[in-house]
Amino acid sequence: MPILQGRTRKQLRQSIGLNLDAVYLGTASETATTSTLIDNNLPLGATNDRAGSWLRFTNSTNDGLLRRVIGSSVVSSKTTLTFAPTATAPISTDTYELWGWRGQELHPTRIDEWINQAIME
Repeated sequence: MPILQGRTRKQLRQSIGLNLDAVYLGTASETATTSTLIDNNLPLGATNDRAGSWLRFTNSTNDGLLRRVIGSSVVSSKTTLTFAPTATAPISTDTYELWGWRGQELHPTRIDEWINQAIME
């Protein structure tokens, strides 16, 4: 069993999400609006197929914010995620986690709670 001491909560959460195939780790490709994020590396999908996912920002002024994706679109190999409520407009290089991006019903705060339970035990 690998030693986990020294790993951050973010690293643990992302490791769990990746092992469950429940999270996509992304970086915004360009500056967007206060309710959208643009990523040209997110695997392409159909219109609104990312709706219902959870967007968690992992750096910059939005670090830690959790937002619900209410729509998505793909134009010229760029995926635009529309989220609510609004946040500071994401810029290129802002990183994020997209939970439930393949239709899973896994809320990211459940992962946080699993980590808390493991620490307490």
